[in-house]
Amino acid sequence: MKDGSPLKICGRVTSGLGKGRVFLSLEPYRKGLEKLIGQEVYPGTLNLKVALEEWRRLYESASFLIPSFVLEERRYGTVKAVPVELNGGVPGAVLFPEKGLRPALVEIASPLSLRDFFSLRDGDRFCFRVA
Repeated sequence: MKDGSPLKICGRVTSGLGKGRVFLSLEPYRKGLEKLIGQEVYPGTLNLKVALEEWRRLYESASFLIPSFVLEERRYGTVKAVPVELNGGVPGAVLFPEKGLRPALVEIASPLSLRDFFSLRDGDRFCFRVA
């Protein structure tokens, strides 16, 4: 941010389509995220609805790329990511998949099942900071 303080984003927890679990089980995505956050990632994401302007700022700040790849004759798209810090210093990454990009929705990958760890339900408010 302009004043040097980290960007804080808050949103509302929402259910996803279950695709995060599938994609994070694929080695190229998993290994790329492990490189970014320094830990093995949980095979699933936490989905948050955020203000469109905050989503745009996050998207524009995402400089880490996991390149596209082909696995069993299927092409998987590039994923842009930005490292974030969750409550209590838990590391994570906001993901922007090339395929299926949905403005105002962020997907957060982390070493933990964030819904379970933070006892989150749909509609709960959840905040994080750009690392």
